[in-house]
Formats: sequence, C-alpha cells, structure tokens
Amino acid sequence: MREQSFVRTIRTVVESPRPQCNVGETRTMFGLVKEPRILLGIGLMVLGTVIGGVVMQRATARVSIWQVDHSVAAGTVLAPGDLHIAEVAGDVAAYVDASSSIIGKTLMTPLTAGAFVPRDAFAGSAPPLDSVMVPASSLHMPDALRRGELVDVWVSTEDPAMTVRVLKRVRVVATIAADVGGGRGVELAVPPRETAAIVSAMHRGELDLVRVPS
Repeated sequence: MREQSFVRTIRTVVESPRPQCNVGETRTMFGLVKEPRILLGIGLMVLGTVIGGVVMQRATARVSIWQVDHSVAAGTVLAPGDLHIAEVAGDVAAYVDASSSIIGKTLMTPLTAGAFVPRDAFAGSAPPLDSVMVPASSLHMPDALRRGELVDVWVSTEDPAMTVRVLKRVRVVATIAADVGGGRGVELAVPPRETAAIVSAMHRGELDLVRVPS
C-alpha cells in the first residue's frame, strides 16, 4: 500500500501542468532592450533630473559677501562702519567674498548704499596713499566736512602773492571733532610723491581746505 501511494504521488508531481510564461510580456521586455532609442530617452530623462537637482541646489546655496551700508565715494579708505556681511544666493562670483579682508583698502569705484562690493573695485589701484593729518581752523575749512569728500589744499603766507595750491582733489579720511591747539585736525589721503609738499606747506603758512565736487 505504501509503495502504491508513493508511486501515485510521483505521478501527480510529474504530470502537474507547468507554469506558463506570458509570451507578450517577454516580447515587450526584449523589445525595449533591442530598441536603443528608448534606452537613450530613459537615460536622458535620468540625466536631466540629476542636472536639474544640482542646479537647484547651487542656486539656493547662500554665500557670504561684502555689502556697503551707505554710499561710498571713489578713493574712500574702507572702514568697519562702511560694510557688513550679507548672506545671498545665486551667482555672486563677481563680488568680494567675506573671507577676504577689505578693511583699509582704497575703493577705486563709487558704490551706492546697499551695493555688493565687486572684485574689480580695487583693480588697477594706485600705490598706497599716505595718511597725513593737517591742521585747519573752522574758518579755513568747509562746514560739516565729511569722510570721503574731496578737497583742494591751499597755503597762505603773509604775502598774498605767495598763496598757492599744494594739493588737488585729495580724499578726506577723517576729521577730528574736538579742537586741537585752537584748530581742527583733518586726515587726508595723500599720494606719497606729494607728502613732502603738504608737510612743508604746514610750516610755511595757514592752510585752507576747499571742498570740490566728487
């Protein structure tokens, strides 16, 4: 009996119908593989998705650059009060990264309030200027003279015919509010080749500062 039952089990397994493969699906899969244009299209879609993600990531990434707080004239020596660091997104390659120190540098192009500092703002700059403090009484200088303005410097002696201009269109770096020795001190950015002339003029007579247009 056991042998007959074993034989019947074997016959059942052998004679059971085998699973049929879907011929249509198989042909479709082989068709996709054999069609290069379809594969190329799929590849381009994947590549476009990747590139789009990278571009979006770069566009939204924020970078620290320098921005001016107020309008700054050309020739101004930048001070901490002129600048702050701004976090911006987008293409900022043309502007100075906040990791670069520009405090104390002379600006060669004017900037309006809120402008980002371009990398070429200091390009082609002249040799470093000397900072020269000159005395000037309130009656011999413009009222409310501010840093960044331009002045001509004249020297007058007892002989009116000897009144001459010793400096032309030099930048005001700073003014001293408190009176010093009966006058006021004005710091000027002077080209090195003209420093000796202004120092000599201070000993020859009275200096007059004349405001000129920027």
